[in-house]
Amino acid sequence: MNHILRLCTTLVFFFFVFTSCETDPCENISCDKGVCDAVSGKCICSRGYQADDNGICTILWTAKFANSYAVSDSCTGPNAGTHHYNSTITAIDAENLSLSNFGNTGRSIPAKHTNSTSFEINLSSHDTIFSGTGSLVDTTLIVNYMIHDTTNHRIDTCTATFNPL
Repeated sequence: MNHILRLCTTLVFFFFVFTSCETDPCENISCDKGVCDAVSGKCICSRGYQADDNGICTILWTAKFANSYAVSDSCTGPNAGTHHYNSTITAIDAENLSLSNFGNTGRSIPAKHTNSTSFEINLSSHDTIFSGTGSLVDTTLIVNYMIHDTTNHRIDTCTATFNPL
């Protein structure tokens, strides 16, 4: 009987020793602007940041958009046609952008982060509503948007192609 008790005690001891010796996948990992996932050991970036080539959250989402652009708009509505103009996109903070001369209106319009390659426009200003979405494909930015003149009840629907200068 003593032998069985010793054997069971030894087995239980080894079971606890070997099952409690798991390594921490986040040990020695610094994610900078993010946190380490305890299961995968990979960084989960804070909103507005992306992982660099080393998997560390150091890249601002807005950095890929900030630039000067040659823009070509194709619109339907009262201002139908193709319009060419320049615009500059600047980073406001980690999640927000400002698009200058948006729609060739001379106005700066705010845009908010939606995912790693997209943003959303939603601005009501006096008698005008600007709304739409933008998506980055390689280095070209495509923005689908509407400008609604609430005073004159006119809506322009446009697709703008932003090419870096």
